[in-house]
Amino acid sequence: QAVEELNQALEFEPRHAATHEGLGDAERERGDLGESIRWFEQARALDDQPTFSIKKAVSLARAGKEAEARKIEAAVIARSEREYVSRVLMGALYEALGDRERAFAWLDRAIVERDSRVPSLKVDPLFRSLRSVPRFQEILAKAGLDR
Repeated sequence: QAVEELNQALEFEPRHAATHEGLGDAERERGDLGESIRWFEQARALDDQPTFSIKKAVSLARAGKEAEARKIEAAVIARSEREYVSRVLMGALYEALGDRERAFAWLDRAIVERDSRVPSLKVDPLFRSLRSVPRFQEILAKAGLDR
């Protein structure tokens, strides 16, 4: 249903990058990683935000395209020296790449730096694989999300 509604929104405003992002998120969660990657590429073409690059890299990593995801990781890290990059999304990227220690380091940093995405940690599907991990539960507690 989300995909249907987002497609309707896209008909109304085809150059709205956040709608493309939403479609990328929805397709990733449906398991269509190719479509997810395509939507994030379109979002980035409309608005060159690091968010869209990171989410594309997550989908690439989940699709087994680690080398492509690592290229984006390197570019985003370089970009983070000039502008803000979500620490929460970097945590998601490292989890998708199978580097849980780096994922947790970025999530800890997100809490310290008050990343605006921290409140979504408990429900964001990007972190579904971490929900039963004690260290993730500790991060949620640090953020006051353990209730």
